[in-house]
Amino acid sequence: MWPWLLNVISPDKPFIGLLRVATFLVLCGNVNAAAATKLLCGQIIWFQGALNPVDAGNATSPNTELPTGKIMSLLSYNELVELVETGVITNVDPERINAVSIDLTLGPTILVERCPRSYKSVDLSVKPREYPEFEEIKMTESGFELSPGCFILASSVEVFNLPNNIEAHYYLNSSLARAGLNAALAMLCDPGWHGSTLTLELKNWLHYTALLIRPGMRIGQVVFNRVTSVPEHRSYKSTGSYNNSIGPSVR
Repeated sequence: MWPWLLNVISPDKPFIGLLRVATFLVLCGNVNAAAATKLLCGQIIWFQGALNPVDAGNATSPNTELPTGKIMSLLSYNELVELVETGVITNVDPERINAVSIDLTLGPTILVERCPRSYKSVDLSVKPREYPEFEEIKMTESGFELSPGCFILASSVEVFNLPNNIEAHYYLNSSLARAGLNAALAMLCDPGWHGSTLTLELKNWLHYTALLIRPGMRIGQVVFNRVTSVPEHRSYKSTGSYNNSIGPSVR
C-alpha cells in the first residue's frame, strides 16, 4: 500500500487522482497496462477502507449492526476477534481464530439416513418439502464411522448471531477433503441468521474406506464478509426458517 496517496489525492475525488497515478506509472514504463489496472483497483479498495475505518465493537446482537461500508470486505484477524468478543459467533476457542477465518468444531449430535424397509423416493419439488428419514445419534468419544457413500447431517459447536450487514461462508478443511470427506455446497450464512449452530451436510466419497469422525474435531472454517446492510424485512432474522436452531436441522 502507498500511504502517501492520502496526502496527494483529494478525498472528494479519489478515483480521478488514482487514475492519474496509474496512467503516470504506465507512461514512465514502471508497470504495464494490466498491472496498472490491477493496482488501481486495489488502491481504490484500500483508499475507501482508509476513509471508512471499521469498528466491529458495537455488534452485540443481531439487532446491533457493524458500521456500514461502501464495499463488501473480508474480515481479518482483529475484526474476527471482535466478532467473538461481541457474540456474533460464540463457543469459539481463541486459538482457533485465524488470519481470515475461524475454525469450526464438530458437535456431538448427527443425523444418519435411516434404512427404509423398501425403496423410497423423495419429491424435492413439492411444498412443504419432503425429506429422507433420519435417525439421531449422539456420538461418544469413540466417534462415528462413515462407511463408503454414507451421508449424514452434523452441526458445529459454535453458535452464530449475524447482524444485518455480516454474511458468512463455510469451507471444509482441505486435509479432510483429501481424505475423502465431502461437504455439500449449501453453506451460505445470510445476514440476520441468529441463535443457531451451522448444519453440515457430510458424505464419505470413498469407495473402499470408512472415515471416522469424533465430536470436537476441527471440521472446517468460516469466513465473514461485511456487506451493505440488509433491510429488516428482508433480513434472514425476519424471513429465515433456521433461526434459533441448535444441532443438525432438517426442517
